[in-house]
Amino acid sequence: MYRTGDRARWGADGRLEYVGRAGGQASLGGAQVDTGHIEEVLAEHPRLAQSFVDVGADPAGQQRLVAYVVPVPAQDTTAAGALDSGTEAFHEELSRFVAGRVPESLVPSAFMVLDRLPVTAGGRVDRTGLPVPEFRDSSYRAPRNHTEQVLAKLFADVLELDRIGIDEDFFDLGGNSLRAIRLVGLIRAELHLEVSIRTLFAARTVAGLSQRWENLNKSSRPALRRRTKGGAIV
Repeated sequence: MYRTGDRARWGADGRLEYVGRAGGQASLGGAQVDTGHIEEVLAEHPRLAQSFVDVGADPAGQQRLVAYVVPVPAQDTTAAGALDSGTEAFHEELSRFVAGRVPESLVPSAFMVLDRLPVTAGGRVDRTGLPVPEFRDSSYRAPRNHTEQVLAKLFADVLELDRIGIDEDFFDLGGNSLRAIRLVGLIRAELHLEVSIRTLFAARTVAGLSQRWENLNKSSRPALRRRTKGGAIV
């Protein structure tokens, strides 16, 4: 069978319904994200007709995943009205649906409900016609003490961001295993405490690590120092 690169599903009436392109890619925090896979997950939701996942900047300038979704046309005005008045609930429903099927770092931070997806003359989604995403969790909470200030700076450095709040998820902001390894090394060097990769995956935020601080062991490893080729400490 000829593969077009499009995705479709069987409708209740036995017809094929077009749900978007396959294999989309986007860059998030320097890492490549398979947005096509997230769209495939959303295509399984019974209340969605189409979806498109892209990366957008929140008010703080941080890159986040955004899902633009088109609901299945309501069969009656009552159902349509319920959807319009329950946009927040619909967002939560979609977020839980995706979270149960993909890693937490791939759950979109915003869901934009549209009547239809804008398309180009060639039939592809027209990114320039998409509305500016609205993020619900863009509030910033500053570090409360010196330790959190250091942690927030290290988080931001590893993620290549200007700043992050203490409640912002390391992995939602583009963190991955390689960046996590680098982060725990920096924490060891700056704060002389051992933070395991498992602890970082469980805590995820500056505030989460701060709550576990008393249970962390002091590092016995010598801090790495930059030296010249002749051996002198820089």
